[in-house]
Amino acid sequence: MTWRALSVSPYGTVSASDFEFNNGAAVVLNAANITGGGDFVVGADLFTVSGISGNTSIAGTLDVAGITTLADDLHLTANTSALIHTVGTDG
Repeated sequence: MTWRALSVSPYGTVSASDFEFNNGAAVVLNAANITGGGDFVVGADLFTVSGISGNTSIAGTLDVAGITTLADDLHLTANTSALIHTVGTDG
């Protein structure tokens, strides 16, 4: 059975987590913290939005199904970075 917990710290951090018990110990399945005026963090550092700049960091793959608009430069930082254009059936 999976349990859900929600807590608020004295500093305004809202924490939500899903957990289950395994041999009497609580095992966290998913967790997220939201700090009022601070950063929004999912996992330890898997998805982070800076509360100061709004910059977003994603530790995995960003999969976008719709149109993506970039208002500034696109920086590719890996030595093997590539920008690949694949023409689909709609253009």
